[in-house]
Amino acid sequence: MITSCSEFDESEIFMKEISQLKVLFVLLLTTSSCIAQQHQNPLFGEWGLLSFDDLYCNECPDLEFLNNGKGRLKFLSGEEVKFTYSVNISEQMATINFESHQIFFSRRKYFYSIITRLDGLIRVTLTSLDSYNKVVLIGEDMK
Repeated sequence: MITSCSEFDESEIFMKEISQLKVLFVLLLTTSSCIAQQHQNPLFGEWGLLSFDDLYCNECPDLEFLNNGKGRLKFLSGEEVKFTYSVNISEQMATINFESHQIFFSRRKYFYSIITRLDGLIRVTLTSLDSYNKVVLIGEDMK
């Protein structure tokens, strides 16, 4: 039971501090979860599309793989094509499903290989299971 104004003020301050600590704890958990997902997902991040089917292009779109299994293909015109994806790390395989047709990814399932170049850039090669479609991405090392 509160018997004076000073006791009330101190308990109110204490409860606010506890609430702030709870919020901070949730933020720390969320941040550490995002960092862990980044390390478990080798495709996470933004990539430039360097070539597809051994053809280099001057105006290739960028790709962004988000942590929630979603991503987007971003063209210079501002147009975006969304997709969903999943990664099987043990098999080095990615499944990519676009919501609309586009020419760069003509298949759904790809093996991936990752090479870190001497200049610090990372090169990811996605090769379809039937080897019909090959896409090369390039990006910066985010570590």
